[in-house]
Amino acid sequence: MPVSSQDKLRPVSEDDYRLLTAWGDSLGGFMTASKAILKQARVTPAEYQALLSIRLRTRQEPMTMGALALHLHIRHNSAVTLVNRMTLHALVRRVPSNKDSRMVYLRLTAKGESVLRKLVSAHRHELDRIAPTLRKILAQGE
Repeated sequence: MPVSSQDKLRPVSEDDYRLLTAWGDSLGGFMTASKAILKQARVTPAEYQALLSIRLRTRQEPMTMGALALHLHIRHNSAVTLVNRMTLHALVRRVPSNKDSRMVYLRLTAKGESVLRKLVSAHRHELDRIAPTLRKILAQGE
C-alpha cells in the first residue's frame, strides 16, 4: 500500500519504532530458521507452500493445477513446472478426474505427506519458540 501525502497517518512514537523493529527481528528469525529447515529437507519454499496448499485444499475438494496457481499467486505454467518438479521427487501425483478426462487433480503421495508432516512439525516448533516474544510484541502494540 503506497503512502501518499494525502493519506491520514497516525502520529508515530519511539515505541512504534521499537515495536516494529522487534516484530521484524522476530519474523526475520523465523524466516531464517524456515530457510534452514527447508534446505535440510531439500524442499524449496515454493514446494513447501504448494505442499501445504494441496494438503489443506484436498481435505475440502480436489486441487487442480489452476487452483494451485491461484492459491500461490503464480502463473499456470509456473504451477505446472513446480508440480513437475514435485512429481519427479515423488511428493505429488496427478490423478485424472473420473467425470472429466480433461481435468487432473493433485494429490500428495505418502512421501509428500511424510515430508510435509516433518516440515510442519519443525516450523511449528520454531513458531512455539518465538511465540512468547511475539505475544509480548503484540501486547505492546495495543
